[in-house]
Formats: sequence, structure tokens, C-alpha cells
Amino acid sequence: MPLLDDDYEVLFYPEWSTVSKGLVAEVPNKIYIQVVSKPKDLSAKIEHIEFDKAFLMEGSNTIIPEVKHIHNGRALLEFTPKADTLYMLNMQRGLKDKVRQFPLPSTMALEGIVTLNKGVFSSND
Repeated sequence: MPLLDDDYEVLFYPEWSTVSKGLVAEVPNKIYIQVVSKPKDLSAKIEHIEFDKAFLMEGSNTIIPEVKHIHNGRALLEFTPKADTLYMLNMQRGLKDKVRQFPLPSTMALEGIVTLNKGVFSSND
């Protein structure tokens, strides 16, 4: 299926999404990325889209210069976001295509983290 330059979208799946619905500030985050077609015909099959170049921006600064394409339009980002900061994934499908920007999910402060020093507790604990 031929696609125009704007006929694809990037889906973000942060590992913390069940806790915060987005990125968690000041702790390492992993974000799974999937690039898919956005067909004009709603009955058309959604396809995985390969990309040639992607990099992560924080404001005007590049913080991850190369996001590695893994397979079938998939990639993984790993970084520690700052609170109240907008991050943009810049992506280019082909070397002749324009670079498009996709905002990452919002960054939130985590209310608290529970850690356990003991992995297993007895019934008396």
C-alpha cells in the first residue's frame, strides 16, 4: 500500500503506563515504539512501517542522537526524563522524506516508590 509522508503515526507504550499514564520523571524509563500506517480507507489493513532515522529531542537539544530501529517499525527508548519537560521523537521514514515530530507521553512526578529489602516474607511478618 503506497503511503504519503503523513500517512503514518508513532505509538508509544511506556513501561510505567499502568502507574502514571505516561513517563515518570527522574527515574529510568523504557518506552516501546511502534510505527504504523494510517490509511485513509478505514477498512484497509494497518501495516508496520520501517524508518530510516529517528532521534529524541528535549526542547532544542538532541538527547538520544540515534534511536535504533529493531524490526517491523519497532524501537525501544531508554532514558531518564525530567519533570514537566516535553520530549519529541523526530523521525524520517526515508532519506528523502521530511523529518516529522511526535510528542512523547507527558512526564509526571511519581508520588512515591515502594521498595522491599526482603524478597519473600514469612506468614509471621
